[in-house]
Amino acid sequence: MIRSRGKRPEVQLRVAEARQRDIGRKIARVDGRAIRELGLSPGDLIEIIGKRSTVAIVWPPYREDDGMGLIRIDGEIRRNAGVSVGDYVTIRKARAEPARKIVLAPFETLPFVGDLSRIVRSQLLNL
Repeated sequence: MIRSRGKRPEVQLRVAEARQRDIGRKIARVDGRAIRELGLSPGDLIEIIGKRSTVAIVWPPYREDDGMGLIRIDGEIRRNAGVSVGDYVTIRKARAEPARKIVLAPFETLPFVGDLSRIVRSQLLNL
């Protein structure tokens, strides 16, 4: 089940539909064997490689799915990876790096008074 292309180990899993409670949460329910083989923990980031590549948060499988070689992901993650239910994807632990820059942009014009950068900085520091 485990392969190593380069230095990072990889596992192939069959795509299944996410359950309703997981839709929109950016999570992937990953087979327990794959979690162990890749040294993953719940909350880790994985790279999901289909026709394209995307990232999701690892969650343990549902009890009845464990050992089935499945990855349950929602429609948004499937679209980002370019795959459909029943396709196979390759997963591996994602490499996360600190952001060098973050750009915040409103969807529409917002009325505000004062220095927007100061307001945003103040709100972010008070989180």
